[in-house]
Amino acid sequence: MNENKFDIYEPLDGHEVRFLQKLSEQKVAKKPKKRSLVRKIIYGNIAAAMLIMVALVWCHNSGNELEKVSQVAYESEQYYLPKIQENIEIIKNSSNRTLAQNALNELKKMQVDYEQLRKEIIQQGQNQHLITAIQMNFNSQLAFSNHVIGMM
Repeated sequence: MNENKFDIYEPLDGHEVRFLQKLSEQKVAKKPKKRSLVRKIIYGNIAAAMLIMVALVWCHNSGNELEKVSQVAYESEQYYLPKIQENIEIIKNSSNRTLAQNALNELKKMQVDYEQLRKEIIQQGQNQHLITAIQMNFNSQLAFSNHVIGMM
């Protein structure tokens, strides 16, 4: 019923001033909320957890790439790497710091060479020369680390 009735009367004195005052109060009240420190920490932890998960998935998939390209290279990696890592830990815990540091530097160079060979075999596919080079690199790392442990 009120739809057909129009408001034809003038507003009371001071209406515009009161309206503008209420409007300005609403603007002040709608300032953006500052995030609390706890929320920032929670969001940071969530982001870090997601980043770690992405990294783990990526690392897991990169191992599968080698397996898809060359089963022999993958099996060599699975055989040698744990033994080499075990020897590296023994060398790190050695009392002869000079010998240990020099040995770790050499092993790091060999590891860099291995990573390059690994990238090449993933890019090029099955290649007997690269597979042999990877196996020789692993064998060299293992023999060298065993020799260093024997010297300690």
